[in-house]
Amino acid sequence: EDKELAKAKEDLQAKVDAGEKKNLDKYTADSKKDFNNALKKAKEVLADKNAKLADLQDAAKALDKAEQALTEKPAE
Repeated sequence: EDKELAKAKEDLQAKVDAGEKKNLDKYTADSKKDFNNALKKAKEVLADKNAKLADLQDAAKALDKAEQALTEKPAE
């Protein structure tokens, strides 16, 4: 159980780290907002010492989904 939890934490931390490095300039405001909200939620889950495996997995999924939903601004 604990190994699984540690792995989920590691995975989520990696996604958060990658998310923070991501250049969001080329994306629409709405999709950026959703992505940043998912990133913030993922950080909160990581900071929660009592986070359950499902919480970590849900936050990782939400972050993935928000990243996939990032919409590039139309070319000017």
